[in-house]
Amino acid sequence: MALGLLAGAIAGGGQAVQENARSRIDELKQMRLKEMDQKYQTSEREASQDFTAGENQNNRQHQTSERLGGQQFTSGENQANRQSQRELTGMQVGAANQRANAGGWQLVPTDDGGMMRYNTITGETAEAPQGLLASGITGGKMSDREKDAMATLRSQYRDLAGQYDSMGDVGEKQQVQERLNRVYSQMERINPLLAREIAGEADGGGIMSVDDFMKQFQ
Repeated sequence: MALGLLAGAIAGGGQAVQENARSRIDELKQMRLKEMDQKYQTSEREASQDFTAGENQNNRQHQTSERLGGQQFTSGENQANRQSQRELTGMQVGAANQRANAGGWQLVPTDDGGMMRYNTITGETAEAPQGLLASGITGGKMSDREKDAMATLRSQYRDLAGQYDSMGDVGEKQQVQERLNRVYSQMERINPLLAREIAGEADGGGIMSVDDFMKQFQ
């Protein structure tokens, strides 16, 4: 009887030890799983923080680059505007001087009975061209074809001069100025003095009216 009780006690004790061991193993397993989960969550959080920090830095760099790019563009645009304004001013002054100086020329007699050109604006003097210029003063006549051509060119020059004065765009002014120069060259080939009178007339100047000047050739 005593031996049976002892054997039962031993058997029961062994079972208790086994249960305790299994319980301890389960506990250690849960602890290990919990540690792994915590490490994973920590790593994930740190990775997220690193990504957010990197994203913020990239955003700041992008914003900085964008701001600097905008500043550079604005600076370049302002510089281009200033350059365009300088070019426009230069063109306006140059055109005004050219047309004003052209309108100041007139034929005047010399002491030896000849003719010379004198610019009442700049004070310059020059020899009078041969041919048509002298004939206008001495009673010679332009041909009908030349007179018709000058009348047409005069109309074109006056129209272009009016367009030039009303324009504000540099590119458009330059195109009109080139056309003015071409028309002026065509007039000058026919009659240089009359071409200058027409240029002066278009700019509000001129020594005599073009209509009065043309009468010399009729």
